[in-house]
Parts: sequence; structure tokens; C-alpha cells
Amino acid sequence: MWGLVAAERRRTADFLETLQPEHWQARSLCELWTVREAMGHINFIWNTTDEELMERVGRHGGDVPAASAELGKELGRKAPEELIAGLRDNAELQKLPPGARPIDALADVVLHTHDVAFPLGLEHPANADATRLVLDEVVGDNRDHYNPSGGIDGLRFEATDLDWSHGEGDLVRGKAIDLASALHGRRAPVEALTGPGVQTFRQRFGNA
Repeated sequence: MWGLVAAERRRTADFLETLQPEHWQARSLCELWTVREAMGHINFIWNTTDEELMERVGRHGGDVPAASAELGKELGRKAPEELIAGLRDNAELQKLPPGARPIDALADVVLHTHDVAFPLGLEHPANADATRLVLDEVVGDNRDHYNPSGGIDGLRFEATDLDWSHGEGDLVRGKAIDLASALHGRRAPVEALTGPGVQTFRQRFGNA
């Protein structure tokens, strides 16, 4: 797992080097963040201690997403070159915030890189092994952490570019990375999905 995390951090750094200056200020799929701030977020683990992180969460009344959003904005003030260097220099770092697992580190870099590439209309082909693990996690035993309760019931998800499927029922098809992104609550990738189950998916995930 950590080998994939390291490889994806390096692939993301390579991709970021292709961006034009104006791309860094564009909105990412994470509505609170620009591209630069989203990349600030995936740099956070080597820019803060566990104590600093928990203190920040405490200031937000235990609201982890709010603390994360704030930290992403702060680290997003770093120059793009610093953010890219951070990914390269710390690619092998095996550090997690309290309560997190290696799959969370992998999902972080895979999904947030797509958060950048998708709205910019840029190609960043997803790594098959990494994306399969992220998909397995989002529909697995912890699915209610990511999805509305019962959100994927009665639906069958199939990747068009990867030998991966899950569930039984009305079909929802698309690229593996678009499925992973949509299943994690991103709105825009839903429009890239096809099949008779898409409307149900939209309604359950608040994308109607």
C-alpha cells in the first residue's frame, strides 16, 4: 500500500509540473478549494504535527472537515514549486494523522489529483491498482462513512476502463476514477457516468 502511495505522490508531482500559472487559481472539484489549496491539503501531513492538527480540530469544535479546509487554504499559499517539491521530497513518508489508515493516504492523493485534473479538462490517467483499492474501500465495510446510508443499495457499479464492478441492480457505468470520485461525493463526475441507475444515484447523493 505505501509503495502505491509513494508512486502516486510522484505521479501527481509530475502532473502538476504540466500546469499553467492560471490553472493553480482555478476551482477544484472540492468546492472550498482552488487547485492550489487542494494541493496544499495533500501536503499537510508533512507540514503539521499531530498536536497542531488536533488543536486546530478543537478550535473548530471537533469539525474535522472545517479544520481540514482551513489548513488546505493556509498551505495553499505556498508557491506551486514548493507544493510540488513537498510531494517529491516526502513521497516515501509513512505518516498518518490520528485515526487514519494507509488507504486513506492513498485515497487522498488519488482523489485530490482528480479534483484538479477533471475540472481543468486535463488528462491524468488513473493508476489501475490504486484506483481499484480506493473503489473497494468506498463500497466496502466502511461505506457508510463515505456514502449516505443505503446510498449504493440496489445499484450496480461498473468501471469501463478497469476490471471492477460492485453490487446488483440498476447499472451505473463510467471510468474507474470518475466512479471513485462520485462515490466520494463529488458532483461534477456524476455527469460523466451513464446507465439507468444514474438518476437514482444523483438523488441519493444530493446531485439531483
